[in-house]
Amino acid sequence: MDKLKKLKEIWLKRPLLSRLWILGVCLLVMSIEIHQTLKTPMSVAHRKLAAKRDLKPGIVLSVHDITVGLDNSPGGQSSLTFTEQEIDKVIGSRVLADIASGALISKAQVQPKTGPGFSRKVPKGFRAYLIKTKSRLPLETGDRVDLVGKGIESQGKGNILLEDKKVLGLNKKDDYQEILVAVTPNEISQLASFSEDGWMEVILRNPLDETRTPQKKVVSRRKKIHAIQVLEEG
Repeated sequence: MDKLKKLKEIWLKRPLLSRLWILGVCLLVMSIEIHQTLKTPMSVAHRKLAAKRDLKPGIVLSVHDITVGLDNSPGGQSSLTFTEQEIDKVIGSRVLADIASGALISKAQVQPKTGPGFSRKVPKGFRAYLIKTKSRLPLETGDRVDLVGKGIESQGKGNILLEDKKVLGLNKKDDYQEILVAVTPNEISQLASFSEDGWMEVILRNPLDETRTPQKKVVSRRKKIHAIQVLEEG
C-alpha cells in the first residue's frame, strides 16, 4: 500500500500535459498489440487440397480432379482436411460424398487406399499410360482393347494405332472416361504424339482373339529418270 501511495504522489506531481502524453502512449501500444493478436490468425492462409470440379460419390480421384485451395481457419492445421503435401494419399482414393467445386477435401469424404501400390499391377516391361476417351463402353479392369486414333489429321477416319492392350484401371467421368493401359516404352511416344490432335477411342475385344489387323506395307517406288536430249544447232 505504501508503494501505491508513493506512485500516486509522484504521478500527481507531474504536469497535466505530461500525464496525458504518457496515457496516450500506453493506449497506443495496447491498441497495436490487440490489433496484431486479432489479425494474425485470420490473415495466415494455409494451402490445402480442394475439388477442381463437382465430385460425386464413386469417382476415383485423379490429378484432373484436384486443385489447391486456401484454408483461412485459425491456425489452418485442421487434421480433417488434406494438406498440399498429402496429394499422394488423395490420388487414387474413392469419393464417398458429394464435394462441391472449390471446396476443401476432407478425410471423411474419401476412402483411404488399401493394399499394395498400383505400380505392382503394371506388367514387367510395360508402362501404365493414361488416355481419355469419349467411349461409354462398359469396360472393366483386365479387359483387352484396341486403341483407335480419330484426330484432326485422320479427318474423322479411325486408324488402329495399337492392338490388344490390357486395361489396368479406369475412372468414369460425366462425359468421358480415363483409362490406364499397359504399353511398351516404344509405344508411348506414338500415343503421346497423337493425343495432341484428338481423342482416343477404344474397341473392346475378346481376350481369346489373337487376330491382328494386317498392316499396309509401304512399297518404295523407284523414281523414273527422264533423259533430256540436248540438240546442238548446226
